[in-house]
Amino acid sequence: MYREISLIINLKDKKNIITEMTDRFGTVPQSVINLMDVAYLKSKCSEAQIKMISQRSDKYVLRLEDNIDIDIVKLVKYLNKQGARFSKQENPQIFLPISKGIRYLIEVVLDIVKLIS
Repeated sequence: MYREISLIINLKDKKNIITEMTDRFGTVPQSVINLMDVAYLKSKCSEAQIKMISQRSDKYVLRLEDNIDIDIVKLVKYLNKQGARFSKQENPQIFLPISKGIRYLIEVVLDIVKLIS
């Protein structure tokens, strides 16, 4: 099952795995759902040209590709509405409040994918 989880690229994949696991093992533990969220997030980070996500005290730090193809003005406006911050000092980075959780992080990454498209 771990291999299937690592290959999640969309929400349909996640739903199918949850259904299969529920059929085989019963209720899926939250820790497994979290692992699925991380796998999904990883696939979307590639699309959003995010090369790394780290955690610093009370925030997530998303390090973007140096040559990211995105309208920075639109990105900054979007991030301001989300209560997030953008910095381009050394490498382009986005700072998100960790208190909003992983679902919020996934939402922001999906929106960045839309801004790039």
